[in-house]
Amino acid sequence: MEKRLSVGMAIIPILATSLGGLLEETGAFQVLTRKMLEKVKTTGSLISMTIVSTFLAFLVPLINILYGYTGWTITKKSYSK
Repeated sequence: MEKRLSVGMAIIPILATSLGGLLEETGAFQVLTRKMLEKVKTTGSLISMTIVSTFLAFLVPLINILYGYTGWTITKKSYSK
């Protein structure tokens, strides 16, 4: 069991590096960082942008987990004809 866990933990950085390389090579990473850096003018705005992006990075998966657990959806499940 412990060996399986360590193999799984070794795969995470490999996948993260692969995804980072893919984003870098396609130019998607540059587009994302350019848009964010256009908004940063001072040290305070850099700190604010970091806090907001971190909050959003944790908020979106949390909302998805809650919706999946409760079964609540934004859209109707059945539409009238």
